[in-house]
Amino acid sequence: MTAKIKEFFNKPNFGILLFRVLMGALMMGHGIFLLMGGKSTWVHVGKAMAHFGIVSYPMFWGVAAALVQTVCGLFFALGLFFRISCFLLLGTMFVAFMSHWYAHDPFFTVTSHSLKLVIAFAAFLFIGPGDYAVRD
Repeated sequence: MTAKIKEFFNKPNFGILLFRVLMGALMMGHGIFLLMGGKSTWVHVGKAMAHFGIVSYPMFWGVAAALVQTVCGLFFALGLFFRISCFLLLGTMFVAFMSHWYAHDPFFTVTSHSLKLVIAFAAFLFIGPGDYAVRD
């Protein structure tokens, strides 16, 4: 019986596909939510760049973050332009992590979420999209 269970779950490329599709859908959903938030949301999100000394054009940076999450979330799910998408998503989530860190948000209930995504996207830079992917 355990051999059948082991055989059933011994599909690493399916696991990568499952992770990609679900995580990509979540990133897209969050990006769309930010895009629909309008100017005040974009400015609020874009102000996170101030932690890196960039205080100009917060609305631009907010829209950029929302677009990265939406478009790269789709590409991540499909496995298209995969490593570029991972890199951009990693950067966006690193800015989010630093924003929460400097705001002294509770670590395990708020701040760690973006850190987990940084770790996941960094790992996928090395793992790649797996066998079940649209190739770039």
